[in-house]
Parts: sequence; C-alpha cells; structure tokens
Amino acid sequence: MQDVMDNLRAEIDRQQRQIEQLQLSSSKSANRSDLDVFYGRPDDNLELWVDCFNQNTQANSWDDQRKQLIMPSLFREAVDRVYRAIPVAQKSTMTYQNLIDVMGKQFQPAKVSELKNAELQTRCQFPDEAVTEFAIKIQQLATEAYRELSEDSCDQIMHRFFINGLDETLWQCVFNRGAKTCAEAEMAAHDAKAQSFLRNKNKPWVQVIEQQQSNQIRQSQNFNNHRRVPSRQLDRKIDGCPICFFCQHPGHMQQVCKK
Repeated sequence: MQDVMDNLRAEIDRQQRQIEQLQLSSSKSANRSDLDVFYGRPDDNLELWVDCFNQNTQANSWDDQRKQLIMPSLFREAVDRVYRAIPVAQKSTMTYQNLIDVMGKQFQPAKVSELKNAELQTRCQFPDEAVTEFAIKIQQLATEAYRELSEDSCDQIMHRFFINGLDETLWQCVFNRGAKTCAEAEMAAHDAKAQSFLRNKNKPWVQVIEQQQSNQIRQSQNFNNHRRVPSRQLDRKIDGCPICFFCQHPGHMQQVCKK
C-alpha cells in the first residue's frame, strides 16, 4: 500500500514539473498568445471553452501533448473535480482527444441538444434581465442546440428566438427596425430600452403639465360661469328699478356699468 502511494506522489510530482517546464518555456516564446485573456468556466459550456482554448494555443503552435498537460491547470470547479477523480494511471496514458472525450461525456449528455432546443423554444426575457444577458443566453442555447449548423444559419436562429423572447415593451420597436442579424437586433433592443427609460423618466413632468393645464381650463370655466347672467334674472327689479348684476346696484344699466 505504501508503495502505491509513493508511486502516485511521484507521478503527480513528475506531471507538475512537466507543466511548470512547459509554462516556463511557453512564456519565453516571442510569438506566443497570452493565456491571461482566456476566460470562462468549462462547466458552463465545455465545447465553446475547448474551442477558445484551441484558438489561444494555436498561436503558440502547441502540439496535442503540450495542450493535454496545460489544459488541466485551467480547469475550475466541477471540471476540476471530475479531472481529479480520473485514476492517475489513466491520466498518464491519456491523449489530448481522450481528455476532451472524457470531459464531454460528463458535461455534455447524449440528449443535450434536445434539452437545449426545448429550453430555447420557451426562453423569454425575465422582467429584471438585462438585454445583454438575455442575448448571451440565447446564443449559448442556440449554439448547443444546433451544433451541426453553419455560423450564418445559427445566427438566423439566434436572431429569431432573441426577438420573439424579448420583453413586450421592447419587442415591437426591435421588430420595426428590421434587424437582419442577432447583433443588430441586440443593438436595436438597447436603443429601445434607452428610449423607454427616457419616457418613464419624463413621465412625472408630463403628468404635472397635464394637471396644470386641466386646472387652468377648470378655472377658466368657473370664471365664465360666474360672469354668465341667467336670462330669467334680467327682469328682476328692486323698487321698480332693474338690477345691475355686475355691481349689484339697482338702477344701473349693464351696458354702461364700469364694474
């Protein structure tokens, strides 16, 4: 038992030294791609994560063996736990493609496309969800649901589901813009969101102006009603003299009253 543990520790130390040597040699390369720009977690979308990793390592002209040694050092959270659970003997004989296949079976089940497609069909923007977050989610679901399609065809699908799932306050404005791609639709949604924000921001001032106008109209109507003399009162007399209803003095004529 002690011999087995010693062999495991020796194997781990050997792999760690290889990784450190490869990282040191790659850092000295003049035409390398900086891996610090590599973001994301592989358990979110393993396939996209691997594609991003390949793009970064392609500039360094790394072979599969080097990528197989470097990739585990970038694993995080769930993927890291899965990788650590692989027996050391199996890791030592693993190629780069074997490593990707093992991870793919863990995080990309056989029915994942059908599941993502069903989620894409019913995905709508939540009331407090930002436009950018909703667009990213639609892009992820469409990419995972339609892996076999070309980039242009997948963009058309993302464009359609993005517009259909938008909040009802943004949908009509984005639809009227006639965006042809998902990126154009997202930009139109941002514009519609900004316009909606400005309208809601100015709404209290509009209500105040409308209330002031309504009060002015009501005051004008009350003033006119106060000055209007009912025809049945024109014949009313005091001591035989007609009453002026402007100054309320008997004997005055309305036409010459200075009030």
